Amino acid sequence: MNTLNKSLVLLTFLAGFAAQAESQTFTTDKMTCGSCVEKVQTKVCQPMIASKKLNTCEVSINQVVVTADKVNVEEVKKAISKLYPVTAVAATATTPAAPATN
Repeated sequence: MNTLNKSLVLLTFLAGFAAQAESQTFTTDKMTCGSCVEKVQTKVCQPMIASKKLNTCEVSINQVVVTADKVNVEEVKKAISKLYPVTAVAATATTPAAPATN
C-alpha cells in the first residue's frame, strides 16, 4: 500500500470517529406527568438545541436522553436539576451524529 492510500485509509478511519455523537441518559424520579415532560422540553431541550449545545434531546417520564458531539454532563444535569432532581446519569450507545440543521 503506498503512502497516499495509507493516508486515505487513516483519514477515513478518523472521519468515522468525528461523525459519532455521544449520548447520555439522565434519570429523575420526580418527573411523573406529561406537563413535567413539556416543561423540560421547553426549559432545557429547546434552549440547549438552539444554542447548539445538544444535537437531540428526548424527554419521557423520569428520563431525558441527549446527544451531542460532546455532551457537557454537568451543564445538562444542572439545567434538568433546576426543575427535577437528577438521580442517575449513564452513557448510552454512541450513534452517528445528526446532521447540522440551520
